[in-house]
Amino acid sequence: MEKKILYIKNSKTGSEFIADILHSRVVGNVHVTPQEISYSKSQFDDRKNNLKLWKDTYPIKITSVRNPYARCVSIYRWLMVKSPLDRTNRLKWITNKNDKKEGFKQFINKSFNDLQLLDNYAWDVSLPTSTLCSIDGDISFYDKIIRCESLEEDLLEVFNKFNLGTINFNKKYSINGSGKYDLMDYYDEENKQLVYEKYKKDFELFSYDKESIKV
Repeated sequence: MEKKILYIKNSKTGSEFIADILHSRVVGNVHVTPQEISYSKSQFDDRKNNLKLWKDTYPIKITSVRNPYARCVSIYRWLMVKSPLDRTNRLKWITNKNDKKEGFKQFINKSFNDLQLLDNYAWDVSLPTSTLCSIDGDISFYDKIIRCESLEEDLLEVFNKFNLGTINFNKKYSINGSGKYDLMDYYDEENKQLVYEKYKKDFELFSYDKESIKV
């Protein structure tokens, strides 16, 4: 019997790796969404509206999350270096890019509202994961929430729980897909508090420790 699986992708949570595993290993109807990042408010609204429809259509529903301290640095690095759109103008307002702590501080001090005024702003990237994958704050409809920090272990649990077949990781997942870096190069106590306040819902909803900074 074919399995019907809904995987809600959240940027910077190992989502591409998870999607590849599901598509290559699962025999059935695997719906991975969204297929691309929302670059407008209307695209983002469509994402949220579709989630409300799809949650009752698929018997197996999963998503993925990441420690906000690590995810926020990954977001910053992606927008600074890896962004596929408008690469030369991305984060041009950051004046101290060579000092990682100070440049990161400027980034997290910038409000989401200000960032969203930029042309082609990647809505799905820097918004809290709780905003992306919940329905009015509800996440109870998910059968499994995969944590980036225990990605392979959690994926194995999904495959075993729902009898999705065998799984092996021929290519080990690298949590720092954009290259090796030390997370603590970006943090002092002020930056830690700023990130906590901006992503407070993620800490609370997904039970991440306010004091624990993990890659």
